Amino acid sequence: MNRAAVDDLNFVICMLIFSVIQFRPCLSLPQLFFCRYKMANSQYTYVRGFEAEVPCLPNTWIVVRLDGQNFHAFTERHCFAKPNDERALRLACASARSVMRRHGDIILAYGQSDEFSFVFRRSTDSFNRRPSKLMTTVASLFASAYVFEWSNYMTDTKLLYPPAFDARVVLYPTTKNLRDYLAWRQVDCHINNLYNTCFWNLVQRGGLTPSDAEKRLCHLAKYSLSCLDESCF
Repeated sequence: MNRAAVDDLNFVICMLIFSVIQFRPCLSLPQLFFCRYKMANSQYTYVRGFEAEVPCLPNTWIVVRLDGQNFHAFTERHCFAKPNDERALRLACASARSVMRRHGDIILAYGQSDEFSFVFRRSTDSFNRRPSKLMTTVASLFASAYVFEWSNYMTDTKLLYPPAFDARVVLYPTTKNLRDYLAWRQVDCHINNLYNTCFWNLVQRGGLTPSDAEKRLCHLAKYSLSCLDESCF
């Protein structure tokens, strides 16, 4: 904090003290701060009871998963390349790295599309394992890093409005559960990427409308999408 800021802060504190003493001239400075302490522990303190929160169970893997809110519209407004915009993927990875640098207890991050999962150490005591603190901190850090790093990756695209990400906390009691969760997200990534690749090839190279391309693919089992002949593109 620079000298000017310190002077301003001291001035504000002095004015507050002067204002209180003006109305309560009988108070000395020690009494003033004691009065403030008593006010902080007043009859209204009971409202803090409504903030009660159950911490995450001990000895479980904590996963915070982020999802972009209305990200389809966000990608449309910012003209993301289809099916995958490598610039945006690198931007998301850079944002995830920023989160991991700030949270030493995050040991792994896995992302796809507009979602990212962050795995905390099983023994973490970060924020006393309070789920609201964990999810809000991760979500806010990721979103702010996404905006902060935007110009480094989306060099030819102006950020029209800030993105938003919601978050949830999920607990996994065993390492197998955690591995199965990550495998589930990986399989989901593969299926979605395969579908989107076929869809956008039909639109961009096959000349179909998005509606026609969707109808073309809707009856295909997802596992057979890879069997589409390249000639139809």
